[in-house]
Amino acid sequence: MLTDPEALLGGFREAAGRAGLQGWPCPVRFEILPAPHQPPALPPDEAAVYAFALSPTAGGTAPCGPGTVLMVGKARANTPQRFQRAHYDGNRDPSTLAGSLLAHRILWPWLGIGHIDEATVGEWMLTSLDRTHFFIPAGHPHVRDALAVYVRGTAGSVFHRSSATGRMRARQRATYPSGHAGTPGLSW
Repeated sequence: MLTDPEALLGGFREAAGRAGLQGWPCPVRFEILPAPHQPPALPPDEAAVYAFALSPTAGGTAPCGPGTVLMVGKARANTPQRFQRAHYDGNRDPSTLAGSLLAHRILWPWLGIGHIDEATVGEWMLTSLDRTHFFIPAGHPHVRDALAVYVRGTAGSVFHRSSATGRMRARQRATYPSGHAGTPGLSW
């Protein structure tokens, strides 16, 4: 659960200091984009760790609950495409959040998803997920990478970037074809 980014960042600061993390200390700031949101721009000369979590509204009706983190990602400085748009595109890289959601339909009931597909997954994400960003100055890759591990480890993450591959998606579609009548409680 990601409910208090300020407390999470405080814990990271303490852990990074104790660990003697290369590049630490450096300024780290956070922002929250509550649902509904628009795909954000990556600020120039900043890297980021970002988390997608179920909003209070969407999570309030889902068995997993609000604040459940679906994916934690990271972006190098000056790489805006992955940060801004790639995760929302159901026809793109299967390691994105959209690709993971489409590949792992078994989790839809737990996440409160009735139906999504390649054309609608991005809109579902924009309206159902909060997005939290932690910004790190360019030139601190060890801090960025450690913060991503810390967020994923302390807040949890349903999916990891490598949790869906093209082969996995093809196998999932073969296993759970669209409109499969033998799967109670699932609608696709």
